[in-house]
Amino acid sequence: MKRYLIISALALSACASPVDPAPVAPQIVTSSYGEKIPGRYALYVDGSSLRADARMVGFLCSAFHWPIDAENTFKQSVAGSLQNVFTDITLISSPNMPSGYDGMVIVRGESLEIEVNQITQFLTNIMEAEATIKIEATVDRRSGRIFGTSIDEDEDFKAEGVFGCQGGGRAVQGATQRAMEKAIRQLMQDLSNSGRLRS
Repeated sequence: MKRYLIISALALSACASPVDPAPVAPQIVTSSYGEKIPGRYALYVDGSSLRADARMVGFLCSAFHWPIDAENTFKQSVAGSLQNVFTDITLISSPNMPSGYDGMVIVRGESLEIEVNQITQFLTNIMEAEATIKIEATVDRRSGRIFGTSIDEDEDFKAEGVFGCQGGGRAVQGATQRAMEKAIRQLMQDLSNSGRLRS
């Protein structure tokens, strides 16, 4: 009995396949204004909630799941992308505005949810993942809040597996990357086109 429990535990642990999030390149958007947002801003990014355990929908491959931690990828992508929106923005490790800055930008990843489906076709096995990411952002000056937005974006990605449930990790990785890119682009557009940030 003891031997059976050990074998079962090993089998279950083998079904968990951690996924490394794909790097997200800094995004570029078209603005209604010809110049970046002026002034010196501090940036704080919190992606600690962007951890998910992607699981199958339905019975097929239901024993498999793909944990993913997108915290660092999100932070690096937001910091790199906002360099293309603000004239001067510096990533800091605290949400408190330091002296010497005109404003404080705070971006938080609120949630990341991922579902995986298996699409079985003749001689082909497709794994499809759908990722939904929610982020919030605020901008404050010494006088008070001048900007706030909430963004909810989703994207999917299909990956072909040779057999069984292979391809799930690649699908999770691709869907997360696409959803994050889409959310960050929308954030950049909201910031760049805000008249209050330019007054």
